[in-house]
Amino acid sequence: MEIKGRYWWKFNVKSEPNMNARSIIAWLFRRIATAIDGLPSLSLEMESTPVVSKEERVQIMHAGLDLSKGLFKDAAKRESLEEMMREHKPHLFREDSCKTKS
Repeated sequence: MEIKGRYWWKFNVKSEPNMNARSIIAWLFRRIATAIDGLPSLSLEMESTPVVSKEERVQIMHAGLDLSKGLFKDAAKRESLEEMMREHKPHLFREDSCKTKS
């Protein structure tokens, strides 16, 4: 037996401010921080009905960042291996090696 309930959710990574003063000021501070250290800043908006507690939303964000860290590590490892292969086996990466011979 499957039990269904009603719910609504929204997850948004904002790149532009809303038109309220708080959002505009926060957006300006993030832009200034990015200009200072060159690192990106994010603003996350998480809403749902029924409401998910603040503590649980924080746990969700931490879990998501941990997952992102693993994906980034895998991408760096993959790029490192490809770089090594290009250095030691350049003949495998020549443009004409992928073409079919007619």
